[in-house]
Amino acid sequence: MRPSKLLQFFLVFISCAANAAKVDDGVGAYSRGDYSTATRILTPLAIRGDAVAKLYMGIMAERGLGAAKDDARAAEWYRSAAEQGEPTAAFNLSALYHFGRGVPKDIYWSLLWTQRAANSGHSGAQYNLGVMYEHGQSLPKDETLAAFWYRKSAERGKASAQFNLALLLEDGRGVVRDPRQASTWYRKAADQGHPQAQNNLSFLYANGLGVGRDDLQAYFWLVLAGIGGAEEALNARARYQTRLTADQMQAVEAEAKSWRVGEVRDLKPESQARTEKQPEKTGTGFRVALGIFLTNNHVIESCASLRINGSANAKVLIRDAKSDVALVAAAGDQGVVATIRSTRPQLGEEISVAGFPLYGMLSGLSVTSGNISRLSGLNGDTRLLQISAPVQPGNSGGPLLDTSGAVLGVVVSKLDALRVAKLTGDIPQNVNFALNTNVVRSLLDASGTNYVNAIPGRRLSPADIASRAGQFTVLIECWR
Repeated sequence: MRPSKLLQFFLVFISCAANAAKVDDGVGAYSRGDYSTATRILTPLAIRGDAVAKLYMGIMAERGLGAAKDDARAAEWYRSAAEQGEPTAAFNLSALYHFGRGVPKDIYWSLLWTQRAANSGHSGAQYNLGVMYEHGQSLPKDETLAAFWYRKSAERGKASAQFNLALLLEDGRGVVRDPRQASTWYRKAADQGHPQAQNNLSFLYANGLGVGRDDLQAYFWLVLAGIGGAEEALNARARYQTRLTADQMQAVEAEAKSWRVGEVRDLKPESQARTEKQPEKTGTGFRVALGIFLTNNHVIESCASLRINGSANAKVLIRDAKSDVALVAAAGDQGVVATIRSTRPQLGEEISVAGFPLYGMLSGLSVTSGNISRLSGLNGDTRLLQISAPVQPGNSGGPLLDTSGAVLGVVVSKLDALRVAKLTGDIPQNVNFALNTNVVRSLLDASGTNYVNAIPGRRLSPADIASRAGQFTVLIECWR
């Protein structure tokens, strides 16, 4: 007499639970260093098809634990487990193929198993793919894909991936440059005891890049980096003798020596605590020459200091309040320069708007699309273009782009919907304005800026326009 389906399910459930308990016992014996017991428990489970048991049988064979070292046998166990979807087994098998241990050396198979492990969520495999794409090792160099895989690994907590992702974000390689995000990932790696991340985080605090300038924090992370062996940190500590008192340095050093990996310590004693300020206002700008950015005058007006993408070394070069445009300079800036179109815009022409709207609520670059709906602004102002692309607070100063990615104007404002509604009884939709390139060119010519004229180019996809815009569009912060 066959058991009922419910009884069959119950028996299978009991069997799986028993097997899982036995696997746990075997892994526990392995962890205690009792490899003979681990082998005795795990071998029959592995033969019956348990992937975790196969993984640990492979580990013991590879390391020679409980029996003679046997890389070929390890490869067999790893392959069998990996084919069942066990990510660590796939990762370990990729290493055997990479070094030719137990199997013939084969970069193709190494990459294949690395990819499978990465797709299954193995942080080490994801990090390795990031390294290979960043440096062009066994794969074509592609910093965008490097950033993708570093982020995957970083989100799973791997400190080296967090550090490498922060480097790309700080430099703007493969991603839009973002010192704030860079500081976040440096901090995650630093909290795990990564000395180079601690050193770089110290640099950001010392210079107010992506974080508020804070000499106490800067010195704290610098001391930790030195304890961890970062040579740059050891050589930089002397400079804080002019920034901090001897008592402050001694207190910070004591804090650093008592710090433990994983401990989150902000080092903000009450006597030295500061309230982290937010910028008074934000806007957008774009690079028109190396170290020179164009934006709206109202974005930088009445600012005690300016930051571009988190960097605090920006200053106003020239401004035209009447036309609402200004040029801002940032020493040491390098990057892609926007090209300026010389031909007239056409009514109905497709356009895109790039910027950093609603700062603090949204993060990263925003790109929207629309059309030129009128070749003049309110009251027939010929300096302006009316556009249908959505514009939000923070978009001001951003580039208006044509379908080839060339600058056609500068976003300047959106119509005050509530004010118009009071006058007309209706809320206007997508009525926004941009300054045309005649205004842009007049300011650039008056300042002697050596800008680049756009050459008529092919039509780009929206994704390509966004990618290009991300290379020269920047966040501008006004601090008072």
